[in-house]
Amino acid sequence: MDPQAAYMMPDPLITAAGQQFIGHYSQNLVHNTGGWIDRNLRPLFAVDDSYIVKKLGFILFPFAHRRWHGGHEEPKDNVVQPDLYIPLMSFMTYVLAAGYMLGLKDKFSPEQLGILSSSALACLTLEVTMMAVLFNIFNVKTWYSFLHYVAFCGYKFVPIIASMLLSLAFKNTGYYATICYTTLALSYYFLKSFHVAIEAANHENYDHKISRTGIYIVGIFCLFQPLFMFWLSYHLIP
Repeated sequence: MDPQAAYMMPDPLITAAGQQFIGHYSQNLVHNTGGWIDRNLRPLFAVDDSYIVKKLGFILFPFAHRRWHGGHEEPKDNVVQPDLYIPLMSFMTYVLAAGYMLGLKDKFSPEQLGILSSSALACLTLEVTMMAVLFNIFNVKTWYSFLHYVAFCGYKFVPIIASMLLSLAFKNTGYYATICYTTLALSYYFLKSFHVAIEAANHENYDHKISRTGIYIVGIFCLFQPLFMFWLSYHLIP
């Protein structure tokens, strides 16, 4: 055998060791990923029909609600707990409703729907990222994780859909009236939920200044909700 060719052939021991390392790494990756999903993602989809109905009512009519403490229960056991099921389904429903509304205006096209979907995702991503960054910069602690921020920001698609549907029956009057009311409802829901979460996370070493800063940050996002909701829906109204 040519010495140079023999030199270039892989060592069986090295090959076996490499395969063993890759196999072990893959098993650890799957195990760790599965554990992360079980701990963080799966509970946010632990919902049932009763929870969905109650949560939609909670988002649209939060003013009469009395219990705001979430604890560590799954969403199906406590309507206060944020979930990812309703934001995901409401986003998909928003895209379908937008396609229907564009069709009514003879403006539907796959490209147009793609642009609208991308804009909605960009808006959501920007909002969630800014919330997480500001909380981190000002050292504001809450019971909520990054995925919970995604859930809260994704709830805006529920009132957007309601506004779009009512515009079909009541035109501009129904749209603007619904947008105004649901903006107030969503802002109240945001402020109340985060106020409780911030106080609960800092009850041992409560800092009034940090707590107030956290509420100010949430308040800023509440002020932007009408702009986001209007931007994502006004051009769809027939």
